[in-house]
Amino acid sequence: MTLYKISRHDHDSRREQLLKAGGIKSGGRPHGFDALVGFNFGEIYIDDLLAAGLDQGLDRELELCLKRLGRLDYGSVSADEKDENTENFYFGGGKGLTARYEISAGLIEIKVLDSRTEIRIISGR
Repeated sequence: MTLYKISRHDHDSRREQLLKAGGIKSGGRPHGFDALVGFNFGEIYIDDLLAAGLDQGLDRELELCLKRLGRLDYGSVSADEKDENTENFYFGGGKGLTARYEISAGLIEIKVLDSRTEIRIISGR
């Protein structure tokens, strides 16, 4: 796996801004607050096949897939996986999400793990 550099949003800053705007003390947060802020992908890794073909076009496609996942669009997943993703998003802080998208390189799978996100081709072209 290769570390993939992307432009990321600073979730910690957004969280602090929302706490301040809502007058919420940083020690206590309402249930589900972190889900409103959004989850953090951590470091993002791509498999060797994606890394070998990485160019501006593929880079753009990967960024769009990550944005879709950030909007809770999981692409081609089963109904059970979608339900599991919903639970993991709201109760697990976004850890354990699975998404699949068709891009020019083939079908990719994105898995958000505890401290990192992995993107791999599961069916190439």
